[in-house]
Amino acid sequence: MLRAMDRRAFLLDGLRLQPPRIIEVGASISPIAPKREGWPTLVVDHADAATLRAKYAAHDHARIEEVDVVWQGGALHDAIPADTHGTYDSIIASHVIEHLLDPIGLLASADRLLAPAGHLVLAVPDKRLCFDALRPVSTVGQFLEAHLRPRPKHRLAAVYDSTGLSARRTDDEGRAWVKGEAVPFAIIAAPAEVHALCAAYDDEGGAYHDVHAWTFTPASFELLLLEARAMGLSPWRLKDMHEPGGVEFLAVLERAIHPPPPREEVQAAREALHRRLLGELRDQADWLLGKG
Repeated sequence: MLRAMDRRAFLLDGLRLQPPRIIEVGASISPIAPKREGWPTLVVDHADAATLRAKYAAHDHARIEEVDVVWQGGALHDAIPADTHGTYDSIIASHVIEHLLDPIGLLASADRLLAPAGHLVLAVPDKRLCFDALRPVSTVGQFLEAHLRPRPKHRLAAVYDSTGLSARRTDDEGRAWVKGEAVPFAIIAAPAEVHALCAAYDDEGGAYHDVHAWTFTPASFELLLLEARAMGLSPWRLKDMHEPGGVEFLAVLERAIHPPPPREEVQAAREALHRRLLGELRDQADWLLGKG
């Protein structure tokens, strides 16, 4: 497993203090490139620093950075001054993409914001290794719908699934769900409880309800990148990925230099990724059922 500083080094992707320009989205109480250490970082979050400190009063809220841009909806690039577009070297987002209304939109905004050699760097929860363990992986069709049919809030189905299928390990709730380990688990909420939440949920108005709207494994994440690029919605491809063995996987994305490959190559790559995905889910089922 990556040590804390190794993880941070991976997410910083070789950047040094000068001269890179960084956007960090959702740094909250765990910034990767904190301004107080001299990093030239534009901090983007869903609320200002005072609100975040109140929200995380029980945590080490002293690490919360002053927020430069409050982003609560719409395209990320629209929230950032236009005269800086195309000048950033890195966008870092740790445990953010699973909350977004439109993950493909993040890929498109990164293309607008980053310099030609810039990287999009993500830490993504592996659904097999956290409270999303019982949920199916999100499909590219679901991502595409969210992109082409934008909504102001998460769909009701995402609210139900993220709540009604959320699980906890019953032996040690503080531990990650480790690969190969037969984790004893329990589903947290009962259907009637989740129905009450959903019956009162207004997916057009009212207060925003934050959930893990999307679930990923490493293969399903690569599949999203492949298909979004094949559809002309994103230029991004995987440069590097690391699975540290904890709750997440880490990914560095770079722009593809060449156009998408021919149809036959795309189809072969899709099929290979679906086989990998089936293997990931089979392995998860085996270890959770004690067959590993």
